[in-house]
Amino acid sequence: ATGTPEHVKQLAAFFGLDYYTEPAGRVVHSLRTAVIDRDGRVSRVFESNSWTTKDVLDALRAVTPPAS
Repeated sequence: ATGTPEHVKQLAAFFGLDYYTEPAGRVVHSLRTAVIDRDGRVSRVFESNSWTTKDVLDALRAVTPPAS
């Protein structure tokens, strides 16, 4: 993410993402994968990297209207 440190902190908190900067300057963080619908609403948040491609595709299909 980019932005002011305060904006990054707010966005990270919204998604439950933990992070810190090491003394050497590297940023260490947890992992979240979010599915956002067409209206910009968070539909699903996957924690860690335990999700599968099928899990994410199913979540995307749930928020995507069928093609007409």
